[in-house]
Amino acid sequence: MKLRGITGGRNVDTTRNFNRASVMKLVLENPGIDRTRLAEATGLTGAAVTRIVQELMTAELLADTGTLDESGGRGRRRTGLKIAGGGGYVLGLGIVAFNSSVALTDISGRTIDTVAVEPSQISDPTRTLDEITDAAKSLIKKHNLREDRVFAAGAAIAGYLDRRGEIWERSPYLGWPEFNIQRSLSQRLGLEITVENVNRCIAVAESRMGCCQGAREVLLVRAALGLGGAIISSGEILRGQNNQAGQIGHIPVDPDGAVCS
Repeated sequence: MKLRGITGGRNVDTTRNFNRASVMKLVLENPGIDRTRLAEATGLTGAAVTRIVQELMTAELLADTGTLDESGGRGRRRTGLKIAGGGGYVLGLGIVAFNSSVALTDISGRTIDTVAVEPSQISDPTRTLDEITDAAKSLIKKHNLREDRVFAAGAAIAGYLDRRGEIWERSPYLGWPEFNIQRSLSQRLGLEITVENVNRCIAVAESRMGCCQGAREVLLVRAALGLGGAIISSGEILRGQNNQAGQIGHIPVDPDGAVCS
């Protein structure tokens, strides 16, 4: 799909950030892509792409992969690009009933470290989020990372969210009340954070770097404490009217059967 740069009424900083993010995303998904192909994919001019790439390389976020093989063609040699993993870092938080954890990765996706978290009182969301946050901050300190190089965090949760991924609506196993989990974690960590149901996180991970890499149609069935799932169609997560598409554990099988716990 072709990405286009923003023009017109939006401010310059927003436009630049969007275009930088577009370039970074394309390089992440297409290691070795060159500047010409980036220009074609984003709809930006070659000069604009060259400028953005240079900015990102100066910030140690992109690096050259070396000269591409052009079979003896004339003219300036084209070079591929890759994510410079050491230029930035992200946190991954797993918040589930019995095996919560925190992972630290670089922006190329390489896992640097993972630590298990055993909440002292899993039914208490405030205490649990405090303990997970402490574990995340300890990882950053352990690896002597500059805080401004930790860009964002993602959280995979065993619960149901609203469509915006902000409000924790309910959880069959944790029993937490409704609250804004995205804001709570963002304030604790001082980072932008994306929150999603754990089944969907697994489905996305498998489609991007796991057993289903490159697949645009994926059905995940996960058997853990309960039975859950997620569906990717045409490369996008299906959410459904109530943001519960794929949660097969809550499809009635026997109308007169036992009530789900």
